[in-house]
Amino acid sequence: MAPFAQFNHPNQEHFLPLIAVLGASETSAAKKIHQGVEFELLTLDAYSFS
Repeated sequence: MAPFAQFNHPNQEHFLPLIAVLGASETSAAKKIHQGVEFELLTLDAYSFS
């Protein structure tokens, strides 16, 4: 379901914080609160887990 997961998360430090946040949240539903692209390369998204 995520064909580019290994490319987007080459090391564990890019992915493990998401797992920690999901585990600490009261819900598994995420709401995107910010979306942006810098230098036409770096995607900057922010999510709220409330």
